[in-house]
Amino acid sequence: MRYKFNQKELCFSNGGKYFNLSIDILKSDGEKNKELSDNISILLGSEYLSYEYLECAIKQMDSHTKESDGSTLHDSGEAVCWQVYPKETAIWNWIDEQDGVSFEKTWIKNDVLLTIGKHFYEIKKSYSKNNGYLGLTDEVFEI
Repeated sequence: MRYKFNQKELCFSNGGKYFNLSIDILKSDGEKNKELSDNISILLGSEYLSYEYLECAIKQMDSHTKESDGSTLHDSGEAVCWQVYPKETAIWNWIDEQDGVSFEKTWIKNDVLLTIGKHFYEIKKSYSKNNGYLGLTDEVFEI
């Protein structure tokens, strides 16, 4: 799997600005897998999620109750639900589900999600209020 990071500068009417960090998951043809990219970006970008929490959830070492299929269901608090299975995780937009809008669960292998997550949080630590994410490059990474 190939991925890269992006940042978008958001400017507010009061002169303030904010930089949003996102992840592009790339298909084999180099095109962005939009739904998976959006879901992972929202999940990892949630203010309630840290790498430590992600790792505990993926390894199912948190306090979440296991479902009958052995999975654990999580809500990021940012309109994304994620269900952890032993080898992979399903991620989807719960607002679409709640509103009855057609949606598709996106799937990612647990080890891949952890690798991308660790990289995401390393870059997130480089945030500068005026300059954005200092650890960000145009590099495409491969797992």
